[in-house]
Amino acid sequence: MKKIGVFVDRWMSGGIESYLVSNYESMDLSNLEIKIITTRKFSDIYDERLKKLGIEIIELLKEGKDSELNRTYKSRGPFKRVIAEEKFDVIHLNIYNGVSLGYSKLASDLGVKHIIAHSHNSMIGNVRLKKLKIAAHYLGKRRYQKYVTDFWACSDLAGRWLFSAKHEEDVLLMNNGIKTDKFRYDKNKRRLFRKKHAIADGTLVLGNIGRLNNQKNQFFLIELADQLRHRNIPYRLFIAGEGELRKKLDEKIKELNLEAYITLIGTTSDTPSFYSGIDLFLLPSLFEGNPIVGIEAQCSGVKCLFSEKITKQLKIVKRSEFLSIDSVNDWIEAIQQTDLYSIQREAVHLTVKEKKFDIKDTSYEMNKRLLA
Repeated sequence: MKKIGVFVDRWMSGGIESYLVSNYESMDLSNLEIKIITTRKFSDIYDERLKKLGIEIIELLKEGKDSELNRTYKSRGPFKRVIAEEKFDVIHLNIYNGVSLGYSKLASDLGVKHIIAHSHNSMIGNVRLKKLKIAAHYLGKRRYQKYVTDFWACSDLAGRWLFSAKHEEDVLLMNNGIKTDKFRYDKNKRRLFRKKHAIADGTLVLGNIGRLNNQKNQFFLIELADQLRHRNIPYRLFIAGEGELRKKLDEKIKELNLEAYITLIGTTSDTPSFYSGIDLFLLPSLFEGNPIVGIEAQCSGVKCLFSEKITKQLKIVKRSEFLSIDSVNDWIEAIQQTDLYSIQREAVHLTVKEKKFDIKDTSYEMNKRLLA
């Protein structure tokens, strides 16, 4: 039995959490004891699923708000105590930047021999003190990589962001797997989604899923929606997710009188119906690791328009396109030129499965690596 400590900075309802829980559900856990370590737990959306798997979440700090630098500093002591008490065989760090690589040194100092750093992003957003945070990232990257034994990344861009060139050959690409059968196109789910939201026949339905924050760039979608309104195209835009920009997005929608066109539906537990119900999936992110929502959307057969800032490794289906986020017009033209009636969606999930993005393949790979 191997003891695995899985670190996630903040436990929320995002892509890392979805990735981990889905993989654990598909893994053979008979030889693994997994405990999740997080600085703060902000969501209970996965609690029941983790409980069924016998996986505990250990929260290092009490609830509060602070910067990542401060949070990392405050959590050092509690992290070391947990590592010392649990005596993990493996530490799996699911992280975004070089600052969090500091946990690898803490684990190494306490005798952990197998330390995995798993990169899930490719940049720092336009946040307060950005220059300072980028400097801290590169300092941490340079100082702490030597304590890492296994270098994992969800994409080429994510690998280059977290690890230096000397480790380029060491980086293992770990696909973000999904349950392909779950996300396959379903006509009945499409009908129910459109009925639930009172979508009129002939209406073009656009969709986006992501945390409502700077990185996901939903204000770009509002600008797009405002201009699309003047092209005489009947449309609706649905944005799923929660986040710190919810209030400002609401205010912008009202300011532009777009309430009849844009709906913020919050966190959804039924993303398969969302994908089946829409006609185009839009992801204008400023940066990403390799977004799971992009893989899910392609699996549903929906036409996808992605920001050119996202890794091209996201492209699984030929019809997916990458566009500049410097020009809303490029996106509008791509929308207008899409012949929705010629798109066959029923069997696209088989392509996603064939390219090894199915959860059975990714969970097998993770299981094998954790037991190595």
